[in-house]
Amino acid sequence: MKTIRATFLLPLFGLFAASTVFAATPAPAGDWASRLARADALVAEAKGKQSVADAEFSAADRACYQKFLVNRCRDEAKKAHVLATREARRIENEGRAIEREVKREQLAEKDRERAANEPQRSAEHEEKAQQVAVERQQAEVERAARLADKEKKAEEGARRHAADAERLQKKRAKHEARVAAKIEAAERKAAEKNRE
Repeated sequence: MKTIRATFLLPLFGLFAASTVFAATPAPAGDWASRLARADALVAEAKGKQSVADAEFSAADRACYQKFLVNRCRDEAKKAHVLATREARRIENEGRAIEREVKREQLAEKDRERAANEPQRSAEHEEKAQQVAVERQQAEVERAARLADKEKKAEEGARRHAADAERLQKKRAKHEARVAAKIEAAERKAAEKNRE
């Protein structure tokens, strides 16, 4: 039992020590690809070892039925499988720990870049806000000018309409005066004719 605990705790101590070493000294950005490749290789190796352990356990379990002490044989096969599985998990955990550490470093690098670029982004944002404010102000001035132009044209149209109406009224009054004069002249002629 002590051997199993020691076997189980040793990989955990190794992972803890590795993670503290990785956290203390961040690797350069160029190292990330090689570390991720190593992590992928460790995970693949762990999966391969697990597959082999599963296959060996299955074969050993079947072979145990041919022996006299079947249960003892199966227990030993199971213990060997558990040890192989633990080793595979340790390797996989090491790979996953490397992946997590690289991703943590990449995130920290992005945060540092974002913090370094913050003054520039803030200045660009302020500049863009000022530009938008100027464009809005120009648009408002143009809108006010268009409205004033429309009002001016509307007033000119109203004046023209009033002038046209006045001219038409005068023309109608002249026409009515001529018609009235012609009617009066015609009536006088008719009255003179009747007198004759």
